[in-house]
Amino acid sequence: MSVLTHTPVRGTQITVPNSNTHDDWWCVKTDDWICGNCKRVCQYLTAGHLIVLWPAQDNPSILKQAKIAQEYERNPRIIKYKEEYGPAITHYEWCRTGNLVCWIDKRER
Repeated sequence: MSVLTHTPVRGTQITVPNSNTHDDWWCVKTDDWICGNCKRVCQYLTAGHLIVLWPAQDNPSILKQAKIAQEYERNPRIIKYKEEYGPAITHYEWCRTGNLVCWIDKRER
């Protein structure tokens, strides 16, 4: 089993099993936005710079997160995830870590 280890913005290290492909999972693509913590340019809804994935494009949680991104004028689009987009974590794995799904700085508005 291969494992992806990533250190999120909040400083907690997480280890995510990466043995399954996420070819049938969905993510939210956005217009470029700047991470409020490290100033990195992001193009997806992320958790600690891991692209957050959902199992269905009509999953209530992905729709909620896309709505929040829309409120911040990030032009969200729900698209099928491809590995070339970058490292990812499922919404469920991220919730199990006890961290927030996405950090948004209200000053960006």
